[in-house]
Amino acid sequence: MRGVPIGDGVTAIFMLLNPIIFILVIVLIVRMGAARWKYKGHWSGPFFFDGEELVVNTGIPVPIPMEEIDHVELRYNQREVERHTAYSMWVRVVRRDGRVKRAVYQGSRMAQLPRDWQAMLEEKGIRVVMTDGQ
Repeated sequence: MRGVPIGDGVTAIFMLLNPIIFILVIVLIVRMGAARWKYKGHWSGPFFFDGEELVVNTGIPVPIPMEEIDHVELRYNQREVERHTAYSMWVRVVRRDGRVKRAVYQGSRMAQLPRDWQAMLEEKGIRVVMTDGQ
């Protein structure tokens, strides 16, 4: 018993899509590599400052000018910070126009605590909202 034959139209579509998908994957890899090279040495936290920009560490670093930022929300579990050596923290950068950029950070009490990240932001004049997300 033979299967249903695939028409020439479907095969042609797949033949066209394969190179396009391949090119998009290559462009994405190159863009990620270029961004990592530009911000080399800043990959240890949820964000860092580059001049007058706050760069959020997502898969691809996203620079946000500080004058566009309304506030930054840091959400973490205080009990997790107190009792464990590692903690999770969710970062939301809210812009003045309402757009939001999110990042997740796996932190260590040995390195920096959420209060340290809060102090860095407040030092630059950015309003911070700390939330205990139990």
